[in-house]
Amino acid sequence: MKKLLYSILALAGVAFTSCTQEHIDVQYIPGNVVAPVLGNIEGCELSEDGADITVEFTKADFGVATSTAHNLYVAKSEDMADMKKAKATFGEGVITMTQADLNVVALDFGEAGAEVTLYFAIQANLNTDKGSVVAGSESMSNVVAATFKSFVADVLPSEKFDKVWFLF
Repeated sequence: MKKLLYSILALAGVAFTSCTQEHIDVQYIPGNVVAPVLGNIEGCELSEDGADITVEFTKADFGVATSTAHNLYVAKSEDMADMKKAKATFGEGVITMTQADLNVVALDFGEAGAEVTLYFAIQANLNTDKGSVVAGSESMSNVVAATFKSFVADVLPSEKFDKVWFLF
């Protein structure tokens, strides 16, 4: 009986030690980050019901398998000092913006009905497993310029509501 017990313990020990795996450390090295790339943007005369503006882009490569966040920013100057986050939808290799949303940004930087040159850039960040941004992981893309002519909007997109409730 002892031989059987020792044999079972020996087999269990062999099975246990054979299931170990080497620990692999993943390391984020800021100098090895490949920045995102923003494609060309064609300027146009904006209209409230105009076709969506699409732009090609390449995501940033941080060298680690973790979630990332990409945001599109618009500025009045090429140095992006006065940048504002633009309302945009990121798809697989394509960014989509509505002309009405872009008009809101154009009105922030210029007069209604006037031409304004806007500068665009993508900022990418690493995210933690909780979804928060890892401090110091920012990576900016190239800056792309485009000229748009804004329109006078009676009601801004942010002021439109699907339903209005009246309380008496």
